[in-house]
Amino acid sequence: MSDQLVVQVVDVGWLTNRAQSRPDAADEKRIKTLNSEIDALEAEVTKLRTKSSGISDQIKELQNKILEVGGVKLRAIQSKVTTTKGLLDLANESITKAEVGQAKSQRDVEKLSRNVEANKVKLEECERELEAVETDLAAAQADRAAIQAKVQEAKDAHEDVKESMEESKRELEEHNEEINVFRKLEVGCG
Repeated sequence: MSDQLVVQVVDVGWLTNRAQSRPDAADEKRIKTLNSEIDALEAEVTKLRTKSSGISDQIKELQNKILEVGGVKLRAIQSKVTTTKGLLDLANESITKAEVGQAKSQRDVEKLSRNVEANKVKLEECERELEAVETDLAAAQADRAAIQAKVQEAKDAHEDVKESMEESKRELEEHNEEINVFRKLEVGCG
C-alpha cells in the first residue's frame, strides 16, 4: 500500500508540472497587445484609404486641368501628378504592410487563444487527477490511522499481559518462599 502512495505522490508532482504548462500572464498580455495592434492597424488602414481616395480625386482634377492648360503649366502639373502618384504608391505600400501586420496579428491571437483553451483542458484534467490522488491519500491516511490505533491497542494489551505476568511471578516467588520456610520447619521438626 505504501508503494501505491509513493507512486501517487510522484504523480502529484507530475500533475503539478503539467499544471504549470498553462498560459501565463505574459501570453495573455501578448494577446491583449496583439488585439490593440490589430485595432491600431485597422484604424491606420482606414485612414490611408481615405487619403488615397483623396489623392486619386486630386489626380483626376489635375488631369482635367492639364487638358485645359498647356506649356509651363503642363510641366508643373505633370510634376504634381508624379509627386502625387509617388505619395499614392507610398500610401498603398503602407496599406499593404498594415494589412499584412493585421493578418499576422490575427493569426497570433488565434494561435494563442487555441493554446489557452488547450491548456485549460489540460488544467482541468490535472485538477481531476489531483482530486483523485488527494482522495486516495486521504483514504491511505485513514487506513494508517486505523492501523496505528490497532498497534497501540496491541502495545497496551502487551503491557497488561506483561504486568499480569510480573504479578503472577511475584506471587509465585512469595509462595515458593512460604513453601521453603515450611520445608525448613518440617525438616527442623522432623
